Amino acid sequence: LRVEIARSQRNGHSLCVAYIDLDDFKRINDLFGHASGDDALARIAAIVRESIRATDVPARLGGDELAVLFWDAELDQVEEVAQRIQRSVAHLAASYPESTLGVSAGIAFFKTPPEDPEEIIRCADSAMYRAKAAGKGQAVVSSL
Repeated sequence: LRVEIARSQRNGHSLCVAYIDLDDFKRINDLFGHASGDDALARIAAIVRESIRATDVPARLGGDELAVLFWDAELDQVEEVAQRIQRSVAHLAASYPESTLGVSAGIAFFKTPPEDPEEIIRCADSAMYRAKAAGKGQAVVSSL
């Protein structure tokens, strides 16, 4: 993230981080076991990789939390990616009857990013919590 912040500031390109949290993922582990949960995570990781550009950087932050670093992307493009991921995960959820699997995303979009990577992560994380508070299954944007 530090490298991309420097590149963005040097080239005058936007920078965006999407913080993705899987809604009710624990329910899959509880209903179907941890092996099924691991399989679901692998399938969701594939969904994320297939939904982003080759230049974007996906990462697993831990547990059921993921992030994507978008460099030089427009906000509407990132919002469309979030919606595509949400639709694909909703389709995947049908493989786990009685699960309520979904995706809440917080999008931190910066025309000029701050120098502190933690500030970017906090901004995306805060937006994700607002998405959860608004009823889950949503993407909330924080644009600075």
